Amino acid sequence: MPVLKAQGVSIIYISHRLDEIFEIGDRVTILRDGHAIDTLSLRDGSVSKIRLIQLMVGRELGHIFTRQRGVRPDADPVLEVEDLSVAGGQETGRVGTDRVDGE
Repeated sequence: MPVLKAQGVSIIYISHRLDEIFEIGDRVTILRDGHAIDTLSLRDGSVSKIRLIQLMVGRELGHIFTRQRGVRPDADPVLEVEDLSVAGGQETGRVGTDRVDGE
């Protein structure tokens, strides 16, 4: 793609891989739910990944990649492990756990 870019060839590159967008793009158009939300220049370095994600999802981000979910105290376990052992008979002690949806 750098060769095509150097030749002035226009490329429409559709991706959610933001590192690649910043690496090869001069401009980015953000789409959400089938609508063009904004078109921004990437040449001057004023656009951040956080800003692009905010435009894609349509809201401010409290903390990127953090999912806040409550765990109900009465929730049924979705995973239960009792007396876990390792193949080959190695002693692991009595290992067990259970997890509920949201953990």
